[in-house]
Parts: sequence; structure tokens; C-alpha cells
Amino acid sequence: MTDQTISASYGQWIGSLRSVSTFAGDYILRFAITGIVLMEGIKKFPNLEAGAAGFRVPVELWTLAAIGEVVGPLALLVGGLMRNQIGDFITRFGGFLIAIIVAAVLLQVYWGPWILMRFHVLMMCVGLFFLLRGNPSRTHAA
Repeated sequence: MTDQTISASYGQWIGSLRSVSTFAGDYILRFAITGIVLMEGIKKFPNLEAGAAGFRVPVELWTLAAIGEVVGPLALLVGGLMRNQIGDFITRFGGFLIAIIVAAVLLQVYWGPWILMRFHVLMMCVGLFFLLRGNPSRTHAA
């Protein structure tokens, strides 16, 4: 084997590894945030009125938040499977919904001591990550 052949083989191997690790890393983050936010949204539906009253927000706003907590995470998963402009838009939309809803929760419920806010700040940052980055392009993944 020549040095050029070894170099080309190594380059192909690294490219394949980057592609797999980008996809896996992307989906680890998507599954984690989906599990957390989706669970919170689903929990709201059995009794929307009581939940809204408990947090002193209008039931319409509470319902919109519950819908967003279901649609946003599902958009991250579906958008990630579609490696085109529509999938990129769906991913960014899901990130937007998650970031906005978690920011509202921070302001309404947890504003104050950092110990109470840190988990929600992390979730908001993950939402912002997907809003700003979208799906990784094929040129960057390979």
C-alpha cells in the first residue's frame, strides 16, 4: 500500500466515523429532550383546568403550552429524519417551541435561585441549539 492509499482509506474511515457520530450525537440529544418535554405536555391533558388554576394562568395559555410540549419534541424527531429543507424547518420549529415554552416556565415559576433554574435553563438551551442549528447538513456530516 502506498502512502496515498493509506491516507485515502484513513480519510474515508474518519469521514464515516464523523457521519455516524454526528447522527448518533444528534439523536441522543433529540431523544433526551423529547422524553422530558413530551412527558410534561402529556401530563397536562387529563385536567387542563386544574393545571391552569394551579399555576394561575388562563386555561387557553395552559392548553397552548401543552400542545407545544407535545408538538415541539415530536417535530425534533420527525424533522431529524427528513434530511432536506422541510426537515430542517421542522427541526427549527420544534426547537423554537421548546425554547419559548421553557423560557415562559422559567419566568413564571422558577425565576430566582439558580438551583431551581438550572435544569430548565439546560432544556431551553437545547431548544435554542436546534432552533439555531437545524439539521446537520450532509456536507458537514460526511
